Amino acid sequence: MEVALANKFPEITHRWCKWHVFHTIKAELGQKYTKAFKEELNKVCNHMLTPEEFEAGWDALMMKHGLKNNVYMSNIYDNRHMWAKSYFSGKFCAKQTSTQRSESANHMLKGFVPPGTTMHVFVEQYHKLLSELIEKEDGKEQEDKLPLMETSTGWPIESHAAEFYTKTMLGKFVDHMKQGAKYDVVEIVPRRKYRLDHVDPSSREKWYRVSYVVDIREDGRYYQCECGMWDHMGMLCCHSVRVRWLQCSVLMNILATIVI
Repeated sequence: MEVALANKFPEITHRWCKWHVFHTIKAELGQKYTKAFKEELNKVCNHMLTPEEFEAGWDALMMKHGLKNNVYMSNIYDNRHMWAKSYFSGKFCAKQTSTQRSESANHMLKGFVPPGTTMHVFVEQYHKLLSELIEKEDGKEQEDKLPLMETSTGWPIESHAAEFYTKTMLGKFVDHMKQGAKYDVVEIVPRRKYRLDHVDPSSREKWYRVSYVVDIREDGRYYQCECGMWDHMGMLCCHSVRVRWLQCSVLMNILATIVI
């Protein structure tokens, strides 16, 4: 598949399904795949990291759990450019990193249709599954159409986001807003370039970056952060939100001074 895609669609990005990568890791490691290892693996692989962060985090994880010389983990690492999020930060994927809808549908169908089912029973059970999925999706759509009673922060940027995002995505956006409060902002180029420094770097893993640069282009209409979240999933990162909020606060202070 990899060779065929490269030949027929040279401009597209081919990526391995992360779910399958994690599933094979679990199968290969056996008893070494502990709960603690799983949590740390998810932290290294699921966060929006730079390649340098990922590689440092992966090395620390392998050393901690005695997997530095594990052949399978070494092979997975050698192919990290095919599945690790940090190597796709400039590629938009709406946060989809696996064949999750297909896998989820297959998983649910197995719950409705036991092995050895006759064809007519299969069709009946399939229609039951389909009806259940449609009912859940309709309910979710109706929930998103309900007006938002009040925002959790009261900030204007959250009210603006609520006009466009579903409630699920709005919740993620609010989390980014709150995470942004953990960064101090240093203006490098007035209204064009900012550096954000984490207020408590000692609280983060050693391999985490604690400083990011945000560039503002196209007369303030485009925010480009080193973390790459906007290009990757289409949502402003906490760093860009922090800069935007700072700019709005400065503008409001200027206007208040003029009025006075």
